[in-house]
Amino acid sequence: MVLRLQEYAKRRALASVISKLSDLLSDMSYPLDQGMREVQERLDSVVFGQQDTHVTLSQELDAMVQIIADNQDDATRHSGIMCGIPQIDETGGLPADGLVVIGAKTSHGKTAFATNLAIEALKQGKRIAFYSMEMSLHKVTSRILAMESGVNPNAIMRLKLSASDRQRALDTISRLKASVADQFYFDNSNVTDIVSLLLSIRAMKKKYGIDCVVVDYLQLMDDIPGKRNLTDNKKCAYITRQLHNLGRDLGLCTILLSQVNRNAPGMPTIANLRDSGEIEEAADLIIMLYNPDTDKVEYFPKPFDDVKAEGKIMVRFGKSRDDAPRSFLMGFRPDQMRIFSLNEQESHLVATQQELMWDNEE
Repeated sequence: MVLRLQEYAKRRALASVISKLSDLLSDMSYPLDQGMREVQERLDSVVFGQQDTHVTLSQELDAMVQIIADNQDDATRHSGIMCGIPQIDETGGLPADGLVVIGAKTSHGKTAFATNLAIEALKQGKRIAFYSMEMSLHKVTSRILAMESGVNPNAIMRLKLSASDRQRALDTISRLKASVADQFYFDNSNVTDIVSLLLSIRAMKKKYGIDCVVVDYLQLMDDIPGKRNLTDNKKCAYITRQLHNLGRDLGLCTILLSQVNRNAPGMPTIANLRDSGEIEEAADLIIMLYNPDTDKVEYFPKPFDDVKAEGKIMVRFGKSRDDAPRSFLMGFRPDQMRIFSLNEQESHLVATQQELMWDNEE
């Protein structure tokens, strides 16, 4: 009876949502933005229930005491999400409740880089949700399988595999299913705009307790419902800010991929992000990627201009709130969608802050 009463109460609450929507449709003088927020708040109240959001400074100070105590022990230390890249993990990992923007030109490795981060976080016990605006679930899955097995993703999807490749792929499937595959989630519905994306992420958090979200990629998202007249710049700024706020509210690391202007020469900068708008303001960490091979360039730009580009990718922190900016090289196998740390002989391929300052002045 209690459960039935709870359901009845929710249905009555839904009536208020419908009533508000009806008012929005009939009253053209009512501010649309305000009305949309009110509808969203009422719907969230129905779906997630009423929560007391008021916190005192005293309560927060008690939390600080616990955090300080936890940080004395590596097993309970409050760090970010470990992603398998030493240059990121040694500074605390990806922000556990922040926005990470990965920018690159087309075919320069941004999807491979983000997927590698997500899979490594998955292996560390995190729960991941992946949203692709351009690839089918089969294609995303084939890339993950390629990363873990070393078998070309196009071959997995289209070709008759050799006996050894087929066995490697099947063994990898068995290993992933037995270990981490049930903690990696997709939404197979039509999630292509920011409103449906936010609702899906909230549902994933509520149902599965996800820790990290990957959105591939920003510029492919549909127009914002109720805001179809926005410029591309304003649209991207709005989407970025909404994802930043959601990550902060739900305690999620959000990895958002962004396209870079095609005519950007060499290693792109934050200014080259397409329709960048307020992306820099909203992001906690911006990672820029450059693969000279794609541009048919043999060597990297400064400070790695004496390093051949083949089999490597350049990574630069365009913005980091917790560490000085740096640049470094990683191994890259596009045929396997793998990005990996270089060996000890090549570990010096990390630019210091001073080198980057000199590079920027040049």
